[in-house]
Amino acid sequence: PAGRNLYGVQIGKIPTSTAYERGAQAAEEMAQRFLEEEGHYPEQIMLNMVSLDIPRTGGEQLSLFLRLIGLRPVWDQYGTVERMECIPLEELKRPRLDVSIHISSVLRDAWPDIIAKMDEAVLLAAAQDERPEDNFIVKNTLGKTDSVARIFGAAPGTYSNSIGLALKSSAWKNDKDLGRYFVDSSSYVYG
Repeated sequence: PAGRNLYGVQIGKIPTSTAYERGAQAAEEMAQRFLEEEGHYPEQIMLNMVSLDIPRTGGEQLSLFLRLIGLRPVWDQYGTVERMECIPLEELKRPRLDVSIHISSVLRDAWPDIIAKMDEAVLLAAAQDERPEDNFIVKNTLGKTDSVARIFGAAPGTYSNSIGLALKSSAWKNDKDLGRYFVDSSSYVYG
């Protein structure tokens, strides 16, 4: 009946194909600009991802992340993401970049399926039999155990970081203190 079973987002359709096109374009422009300015691709990137990206854009931030690490969704005829696949390096025309994500607490709690997709993507990229110079995730995890973690956020059940508290209470002396507070309150691994 009308008015029942309402929903705002079909999570299985995130990212949408339109969101992936936009995110992929932004990823390639970002990688190209870094190459032009620095003379090489960035080996490690940190992105901040917020929950509003999912309902507002259909997953453009997620798509940016996927494209930077060289993956793309495969959709079925209804637009549902069936799986993700690695873009062949010959098609990607650049290395797979190593990207970590700082997630907001609302994203963590509202969209756990998105976190699972990101973790799956990282594991898929890390499992490729590629040279370290072609896959920076592989390069940065060689010989290390438990080093594939790329999704970080605040402790479960928390919705603020200690930076705000430090600022309000004047419990800091310099930027280094604020940096330490941020790292301390963002050091939980998700996946």
